[in-house]
Amino acid sequence: MKEKRIEDFTFERVIHDCSHVMMSSHSHARFEIYYLLSGECRYFIGNRILTVRKNDIILIPRGVMHKTVYISDVCERILLHFNGDFINPVIVPKFYRFFPNYIYTPTEDNLPRIHQTFLDIERECQSPDEFSYELLKGSITLLLSEIARSAHSGKEENFEKTNIIIDDAICYMTANYAENLTLESMARRAMLSESHFSRLFKSTTSIGFKEYLNMLRIREAQRLLLNTSSSVCEIAFSCGFNDSNYFSTLFKSVHGVSPLGFRRANRQL
Repeated sequence: MKEKRIEDFTFERVIHDCSHVMMSSHSHARFEIYYLLSGECRYFIGNRILTVRKNDIILIPRGVMHKTVYISDVCERILLHFNGDFINPVIVPKFYRFFPNYIYTPTEDNLPRIHQTFLDIERECQSPDEFSYELLKGSITLLLSEIARSAHSGKEENFEKTNIIIDDAICYMTANYAENLTLESMARRAMLSESHFSRLFKSTTSIGFKEYLNMLRIREAQRLLLNTSSSVCEIAFSCGFNDSNYFSTLFKSVHGVSPLGFRRANRQL
């Protein structure tokens, strides 16, 4: 793995094989751009399941839960992490329109320019100097502006045709994550056996039922930590956890920091 950091900007180029498993969904306090150089993977982001192929670009906004499952024998990708300072203020109001449904597929015309911009970013990160920060800001502006010119070309067919039973289950879980949802109750609601529902959920989403439910709860807990003064215990119970210690352990496994640590590091005072 090649990883380079420059003042709140991180560049990674990594080759994965299908044995690589991202153990849990997670989110970041910075923007992330994922560029697949080769292979194919399935990307879970927000409440979406995407099939990502060579040359596709994914935008992961700050705070959005996501997970990658690699399908091909070998995949190579570039990953950029950066804070909002790297995005030109003129672009910010239009930022999310550049990536319809989080994904963008370059056109034959602009792929060479987009690919070269990623290579320029890599080269700058390999040999940084006093001008690198501003040059990287310019490269991000160039990349997003190039994408903006043809953002309408984002391909809806990248979305998986989710099994209607699981689609309904996901909608129900998203609306009722704070309730006492169990595999048994969800399987009964879908009129399936627990084992059948569990297999169908995992094969459709690439994420287990319990992990998905916890992801929804952690995402809401993250929002409450940043936007309310509620205690960790109060937040845990309001999000559907019946054990605040378990909640804190799970939160740290996802974010790498305790709930209070996350609040202190990210809350806007």
